[in-house]
Formats: sequence, C-alpha cells, structure tokens
Amino acid sequence: PDLTQLPPPNVTTRSWGAGFQYASTLAGRYTLMVEVGGLTVHGSPFHITVTPSEPTGTGSTVDTYGMHNPIARQEHSLRIFTGDEFGNRVTVGNADLHVHV
Repeated sequence: PDLTQLPPPNVTTRSWGAGFQYASTLAGRYTLMVEVGGLTVHGSPFHITVTPSEPTGTGSTVDTYGMHNPIARQEHSLRIFTGDEFGNRVTVGNADLHVHV
C-alpha cells in the first residue's frame, strides 16, 4: 500500500507509558515500528494486516462484458467486483448481492 495516504497515528502519553490508536482505511500488510527516544521497543517491529470492511454498493463495480446490445435467447454474463466504502477490493464471500432484471 501507498503509505503516504495514511494519516498519522493518535498517540497519548499516560503515567504508565503511552497508548496508541490507529484507524486505517487502506487495506494491506504493514510493519509497525515502535521507538522511544530513538530506541526500538522490545517486540517491535511487528506485522499487521488491515482487511477491507464490509462490501458496499458504492464501492463495488460491474463488468458487463459488452451487454450493451444483448441478443434475445442468448445468455449474457456480468462480473460484480465487490469493494468497501474506501475503495478496497473485498475478496471474501457473504456479500448480500441482488441482480434485478
């Protein structure tokens, strides 16, 4: 993923240390490095995978395979590519899809 699109994390300092909150809208694999005073914290870096959220109609697209001029009694195909509200491609099942003719 293009890391330049990521917003900065929200880090809060507490008496016991620091808290870290982050919400990414860009799905992908990331390596997180935690440093204090320029020194790497034990257990860092670590790897995370941000997965797409639920598919939405506005984030999905349809490929109609030239269905602009269908011929009677012939089957026609289309492909639906599901995506979430942030433009991430959703590649797992269970999307509630409906096709109306």
